Amino acid sequence: MGETMDKIVSVAEIVKYRVKGLYQINEIGSQTFEDVFEPLEEGLDTLRFKRIVQYFTITLTKNVPANKTYGFQEPIPEDQVDESAQAPRAQGGDRRREGGRGGRGAFRG
Repeated sequence: MGETMDKIVSVAEIVKYRVKGLYQINEIGSQTFEDVFEPLEEGLDTLRFKRIVQYFTITLTKNVPANKTYGFQEPIPEDQVDESAQAPRAQGGDRRREGGRGGRGAFRG
């Protein structure tokens, strides 16, 4: 979840600094899934596996939430929001698109 969580937070922060009056609600939790595998041959047991999947959600809304839970954040001050700012572009990128050699030996001596 680490790298994905960083990206989720970054996207939410970019949106908050581009749109005025966004309330933020963060939620962290987990959900249990059970996988059941039926045997192809008679006489074998059914296999059951439980796995716990963690999740992190950020909800951005212009409506004031009814219940302000522990993950609630007020909108940022309007003087810090710039709705006319250009979206940031990623630095670097794929070397093959920039004229690099590409292929298996692209980074070898």
